[in-house]
Amino acid sequence: MRHSSVHNVNMRTIATPFDILAYITDVLGAEWDKETLRALSQTCKFMALLCRRYIFSSISLSSAGEETDLIRLLHRSPDITRRIRKLKYFVEHKSTSEHILAILEVMRRSQPPFLQSITLTSFGWADWVEVNEPTKSLLISLIQLPTVTHLDLGLVHNFPFPALSLCSGLTDISVSQVSEATPHAYRTLPRAKIPAPASLHVAGFHSAILVLMQWHPLGRRSINGPAIDFSHLEKASFEISNVNEAFQMSLLLKTVTQLRTLSIEYEEPVELCGLGASLLENAYRTLNTIRLKLTVSADEHYDNPLCGLVSELRQLSGDNVLEELKVVVLVEADDTCDTSSRDWSDLDNVLTHQDAFPMLRRVAIDLKWYSHDRDEDEVEYLLNKLTRDKFPRLVASSTVRFKFHERHDYV
Repeated sequence: MRHSSVHNVNMRTIATPFDILAYITDVLGAEWDKETLRALSQTCKFMALLCRRYIFSSISLSSAGEETDLIRLLHRSPDITRRIRKLKYFVEHKSTSEHILAILEVMRRSQPPFLQSITLTSFGWADWVEVNEPTKSLLISLIQLPTVTHLDLGLVHNFPFPALSLCSGLTDISVSQVSEATPHAYRTLPRAKIPAPASLHVAGFHSAILVLMQWHPLGRRSINGPAIDFSHLEKASFEISNVNEAFQMSLLLKTVTQLRTLSIEYEEPVELCGLGASLLENAYRTLNTIRLKLTVSADEHYDNPLCGLVSELRQLSGDNVLEELKVVVLVEADDTCDTSSRDWSDLDNVLTHQDAFPMLRRVAIDLKWYSHDRDEDEVEYLLNKLTRDKFPRLVASSTVRFKFHERHDYV
């Protein structure tokens, strides 16, 4: 009988250096590959520790969520709360589950705190007044942690903006579609240091800026003083949809002293009147980049497609450090725009006038047409009326890199 023989082969185990394993998790974390990170964390305790800093660096919760597995894990391994850097919370008109309240409480009590970024939003317009306690108090307490530097508020009605005066660590604030609380909600808040953000984005902000700058919607000055010091802003972005919001933006821009980049998107046809005067208060000394997106219609802006931009730039000419200007003109669907308007040639002249903008190096102008019902012949008739030839001085400039682009899209 033939007997099979088994040969024992000595397999040599090759250990991967710790720094290589750490590098692998860093790459996966940068690519936000949580599925692979979770699988890798199951291989050994060491990899579990490495992967946790990315797996739990960002979590999303909602008022009605039942995060039983997560709360058990937080109770079993309290060190995980130190891994959480970003919290996204969906506000709803429902009672908050005990599991969610427990998670928020664990995060609030974490010592030292490690949370850096908070997003409060909703699936619709959630009313802050209808959010139950202690949910509101816990969320406000988390926002006010000294380690929280980024706050993103969206789709929330009746939010108590004065509470932000206690958020001394905030450096980056975004407010979109958020309305302020009614006047009776404004009360004296003790604070030693109000936040002084470097970056701000606001859109659909109702009277938020007035409130944060020390005014409430009835026009009376708050006894508390400003909730936020905007003078240190270096980057500001606005989405403007009405005259009231444009007025608030102008008030804010008068206070900035370190602004370097300004972006404004006018969602509805709004004149730029007052922008130049606001920037002349302080911002002209530091502002080097302006990006504008203007929505125009034939009824209101046929002869004024740049919405008064040339006049505002003339106010800045001479004493400024502007290096880059980008202007995007959006023509509403099936509307027309006067491509022969003097606005275009006047812009060419004001930007290239001797010593008007001595630091200017880049100018870009984009004209975008939109159509619902135009046929191809109508589209062809629209295009190529405005060309680089309408900006001869910019084209000929040896110091300014000029770009012009025109396009059409069906919507």
